[in-house]
Amino acid sequence: MGKMQFWGSLTGRGNEVERGGSKDSGLKIEAAGWKGRIVVRVFHNEEKGRDEFRVWLRPHWNDDNGDVGTCREIASGILDDKALSDPFIPALIA
Repeated sequence: MGKMQFWGSLTGRGNEVERGGSKDSGLKIEAAGWKGRIVVRVFHNEEKGRDEFRVWLRPHWNDDNGDVGTCREIASGILDDKALSDPFIPALIA
């Protein structure tokens, strides 16, 4: 594994757990309830030379017919805090 580029943490019933990811591996986090889950992926977009994120809403599990239900991307963008204040960044995301 290469140098750590991404970092994540999870706190539940026990202690906090931390994990890192490289430019090659990225980092994927999933959090679920009984009726659905959120999947967050942070990764380095080599083509654009920047770190990005994507967030999906997905079913918790398959139903009895093997149907996985609807998966929907609910957010994506540049993983950069400057994007919050720069009015030109939204045009770069598209």
